[in-house]
Amino acid sequence: RARYRKALYGTTVEDAWWRDCVRYVQSSMENAVGALYVRETFAGESKRMVSDLIGKIQKAFVETLEELSWMDASSKEKAREKAMAIKEHIGYPAYIL
Repeated sequence: RARYRKALYGTTVEDAWWRDCVRYVQSSMENAVGALYVRETFAGESKRMVSDLIGKIQKAFVETLEELSWMDASSKEKAREKAMAIKEHIGYPAYIL
């Protein structure tokens, strides 16, 4: 067995059993592990607060477009559409919880 491990992995030292268990749980129960992590590390309102902030930034950007004299109307409309099409990917997907 030691020669096999040396040839295959370059070492004769085996991983600790707990590492195998952790890998198995993470691969088999990815969403459950993710949910535990999210509940432990994310403050209650942090995702909503960041989402609100992104909305305010988008709104400010669109309002600023109207003040630009160097941009024609069709370019402003395209910029507005592009800004509003931004999708938020904050912290974790909603289906995790």
